[in-house]
Amino acid sequence: MISKIFRFSLRTKIILITTCLLLLVVFSICYYLLNTQRQNYIKREIAFQESTSGLLADSVSSQYFNYINQQIIELLNERINLKNKTSIIEYYNNFISSLSAKDYKNLLNNQSHEINNFNLHLFVYDHDTDSYFYNDADSDLLTASGTAQANRNIQNTLKGEISPSGYFLAINHDNDYYLAYFVHNRKNNRSFALVKNIKELSDRYSKDDQILLNSVRESLNFINEHWSGQILIFKNDKVILQTDPNSNLGSQLPFEYLTRSKEQNYPTELVSLDKQYFLKVNYFKSLDWYLVSIRDADDVFEPILALTKFVIMVGLITVLIAFMLIFLFTRSITASLSNLSKKAYQIAKSDLSDPKAMDLMLSDIKATGTDEIGTLEKAIVHMGKSINDNVNSLITISSKQSRIEGELNAARDIQKGLLPADDALPQSKIISFASCLYPAKEVAGDFYDIFRVDDTHIAFVIGDVSDKGVPAALFMSTTITMMRQALSLGKTPASALTSVNKRLAERNPNMMFVTMIALTLDETTGICTICNAGHCPPIVINKNEVLELENLSGAAAGVMEDLQYSEFTYKLSKGQSLVLYTDGISEAQNEAGNFFGVEKIQQILQNTAHLSSEEILNKLNNEISIFRGNALQSDDITALCIQAI
Repeated sequence: MISKIFRFSLRTKIILITTCLLLLVVFSICYYLLNTQRQNYIKREIAFQESTSGLLADSVSSQYFNYINQQIIELLNERINLKNKTSIIEYYNNFISSLSAKDYKNLLNNQSHEINNFNLHLFVYDHDTDSYFYNDADSDLLTASGTAQANRNIQNTLKGEISPSGYFLAINHDNDYYLAYFVHNRKNNRSFALVKNIKELSDRYSKDDQILLNSVRESLNFINEHWSGQILIFKNDKVILQTDPNSNLGSQLPFEYLTRSKEQNYPTELVSLDKQYFLKVNYFKSLDWYLVSIRDADDVFEPILALTKFVIMVGLITVLIAFMLIFLFTRSITASLSNLSKKAYQIAKSDLSDPKAMDLMLSDIKATGTDEIGTLEKAIVHMGKSINDNVNSLITISSKQSRIEGELNAARDIQKGLLPADDALPQSKIISFASCLYPAKEVAGDFYDIFRVDDTHIAFVIGDVSDKGVPAALFMSTTITMMRQALSLGKTPASALTSVNKRLAERNPNMMFVTMIALTLDETTGICTICNAGHCPPIVINKNEVLELENLSGAAAGVMEDLQYSEFTYKLSKGQSLVLYTDGISEAQNEAGNFFGVEKIQQILQNTAHLSSEEILNKLNNEISIFRGNALQSDDITALCIQAI
């Protein structure tokens, strides 16, 4: 799909890209506005639901405390009534304080009917005789524990010391509730307790939930008038009140959502049941109630959906208008660009070497505008003329370059002709030798020569000119020619180098020089006569060691005319090899800029006495290639290996 879009015209691309950018910007703005509005609605709903939940909790608290106050008042009234009824007993106690215990008991039995009419139970304890008297009440009440204090009952209280003003005790016996009032008569040293069953009062208030729920419903009706959510009240995991009797949210709501509120007051949260709801739970500890306010999230976001549709419609209309304007504006722009595109294509296909053809193609480009299109037209006209000029220049330069390359190729061939050919090398039964030369450029500044001087002597020459390229090649050809001539005339290496140095230094305006080793080998004795003019010392390979011949005969040739060179000798024994090389080997560099070095050359040549001269040079060149890696060859690489067999 994307590849097809890139095949469209520029005008189509501009329209498509601009329209896409407009859509992206418009819908990004719409998304930001709608998301901001959504967050505001959520904050508003959370604040409202927190307020509603608080109002519900306050209502339940108010109803509960009113109910508790009413219960307390009725209980206090029962206490007052009970205290008033004790006046009858106090009267009898004061009036018949001198009666014996038996007479007192008979009198008490006669008054039992009247006492029972008040739903009262009477217990009397005679401190002197340690005996109890009571009416027809259950004797179990005598030992029933009070709820106010641990281990306190009617029997213990009657035996104890009671304040003359009286003492109240609440008793729970056989699931009935009793209220006891105690009086002590000091005249006859008797204590009595008047006990009343308040089961009716406790039964009436044991149905706390229903009484409070009836009161709470009035508050819920007020809340529902101002809020579209639902109120549910749970006790344990059962719904005991809900504002919408047809709703099944109570069964869908996981109970663990409610129990969390026991330990922590969770804020209003968005939960997922059959769909999303805003939920707030308060725990009312006194009644073990969970007060739940819940509202459908769709009701909260319904205004946002309407706003979303409106914003999207406005955004689409805006994009449509922008699309039409872009369509009109791009028409004039793309027409000029299309013309310039055709001209550029014609320029690419035309013969750029013809100056008249270029002028003809550029003639109908006006290049008079001041806007970007006009600037582009001027640039294309200028580019065409510059291309025409540059092409002509390149043709001229290419012609010169071809001629130079041809001359360099000829120079390379000539230089190769100066080196000894394989079929012209001297043959020997006791000496084996190998050579290599790898130029860094088209022509080399290194050289070597091998030729026979007479029946018993072979000459070896290796050298390195100070410069590179064509100047070094010319200097090298002069040097190698003169050295071959001097040694062929029977001169020793030292006298040959002395005469060649004089000739080179006489006419050397560029102050070029050459380091060189000239060596003659006597085949009958193996004695090598060596003259070293500032060159790398030769290396001798023995069976167990590698050593350098560090004798130096003089400075590099071509610098001063009056130099006199000396020479030294070394006897090459059977099985030994003598390696001559240029500094292109020791100074070869890798990608990190490190040098190959003389020590590495010696390490490579260790244990090579068993190899032939050609194998020794191959091994050395392979190691150089591995060391250099992808780094370019910076200098000519040349080496000779002479081996006594």
